[in-house]
Amino acid sequence: MASFETIEQRTLRYQIPRYYVDFMFHRYFRTEVVGMEQLDPAKTYIFTPNHQGALIDALAILCMKHRWQPVFLARADIFKNPRVANILYYLKILPIFRIRDGYESLNNNDRVFQKTLDVLRCRNGLVMLPEGNHGGFKRLRPLKKGVARIAFRALQAMPEGPELQIVPVGLDYSNYVNARSHLLVRLGKPFGLAPYMDLYHKNPALAYNALMDDLGQRMRAEMIHIESEEHYAAYMRLLELFSHVYIKRHGLPRTRTQKFSIDKQLVAALDAMQHDDPELFTHTVTKLHRYDAITKEHRLSNRAAPFGRAPWALLPVQALALLATLPVFVYGYVNNFLELLLPYKVSGMFNDKQFISSVRYVVATIAFPLLYLLQTLAVGLATHSWCWALLYMASLPLGLVLAYLWRKRFYHFVRRCRLAHLARTRPAEARELNQLFAELYAQFEPLIEA
Repeated sequence: MASFETIEQRTLRYQIPRYYVDFMFHRYFRTEVVGMEQLDPAKTYIFTPNHQGALIDALAILCMKHRWQPVFLARADIFKNPRVANILYYLKILPIFRIRDGYESLNNNDRVFQKTLDVLRCRNGLVMLPEGNHGGFKRLRPLKKGVARIAFRALQAMPEGPELQIVPVGLDYSNYVNARSHLLVRLGKPFGLAPYMDLYHKNPALAYNALMDDLGQRMRAEMIHIESEEHYAAYMRLLELFSHVYIKRHGLPRTRTQKFSIDKQLVAALDAMQHDDPELFTHTVTKLHRYDAITKEHRLSNRAAPFGRAPWALLPVQALALLATLPVFVYGYVNNFLELLLPYKVSGMFNDKQFISSVRYVVATIAFPLLYLLQTLAVGLATHSWCWALLYMASLPLGLVLAYLWRKRFYHFVRRCRLAHLARTRPAEARELNQLFAELYAQFEPLIEA
């Protein structure tokens, strides 16, 4: 088991399970990484991602690159149990002590700081989440000064060591909870501490503030940052209903990076509108809330509009296709029932929604291979044929994928049925939904640069 003293060392016993963790992470989140080409192997980096999830944010940084072993800093209270602490050290996580952990415990940070120097000298990469805690909103919250303190002290302690730079990182989730959601990891341009050193020698506190202000601006540039708390829901609704249609109509790549570019422009347009034309902004927000109200009342998709005059036209064909492929779904679902049930049951024990994806991922990563092995052994013993058992094992992940795709199409079919029902029974509201979308799209399309 790894220890505090050896945490900076690259080890095979850490790297081998890392490949599996990486594989499972990319099955849970469809991940795009942007900006890796900016990293110079000759330099050492402190990575500073925004913190919207829980453990899943750290895993996003870990899994963005194969064959590297970065070290993370986390709050010290989770290290109280010695056995848990040993596991955390194996996972390359160091404790950071805060005043709430007891004033006398702050002295332990000196020991931790010395260990971060070993990490940086080895060019492993140090990962700090400068917001300090997580929050399920697309907004950068106030940053703690721990990054600045460690960076300046490390630069002084390693005058002849590798060049130290800070990397602002933006994490953008399409959904914080659901498996197979999209995740965009954006690495901003690394920057050094040279511009702040004169100020640091005169007044360290002012240098800390200057560095953190600059870091905040750089992090906001790499993420979706919605400053307005009052109108947050309206901003989100515009991002959800506009970008995918714009991408489709303009023939753009259907990537998370492309959507991020459009979403950034939409947020900037709404911000400018709120500042320059409050009356138009209020009118726009009213439309977005009305669109939201109609979709929620009738349990429609956020992307219900735009739709044609006959949204029910293909429903009979879709129903027959779903019925014909139902046995495939049943096979995949039944044979993966325990694998799917366990993560959901365990995640239900956590009140904080931002922990759900982390818990489900961890439980699934452990449970899937164990349960697959047990089920395969059971089939082998029952059939007395290990050939059939191995074929059964191979069918389990395939069945899971097909069941997932069937379920996805089924929910799409149900939403289309609801939309068709709305168009038939309340045509005025259906027309209003389409009209609201058309007006909003026409308003913002000229403001976007593809």
